[in-house]
Amino acid sequence: MQFPQLNMNGTSGSELLDQLKGALTAIRAAREAVAKTIPHGRDYQTLNVEAYSTARDEHYARCRALAAVQQDLEELAGNVCEQHYARQKRDRQVQLIYAADVAEETVVD
Repeated sequence: MQFPQLNMNGTSGSELLDQLKGALTAIRAAREAVAKTIPHGRDYQTLNVEAYSTARDEHYARCRALAAVQQDLEELAGNVCEQHYARQKRDRQVQLIYAADVAEETVVD
């Protein structure tokens, strides 16, 4: 999977995480909704013998497809989260170093 690379010119990590959180919420709701549409044999009893098993197989394929999308989104979110928090940690370290340098200059002056 191709992950994004957080950078100053791109979408912020927090915005990407918010977008992915929204998408994950939606895909979970979609999975629940689709799961409820499982075929029942009585709805296919007047059709040919394979109709119900075909409908059932198609249903499970839809469920697997949604699960795969959810897994991809979770992987993306995990990667973005790691990058985002690593960047925040680096930024805090730089701020601490800068603050220490400023404090040292103040004492020397």
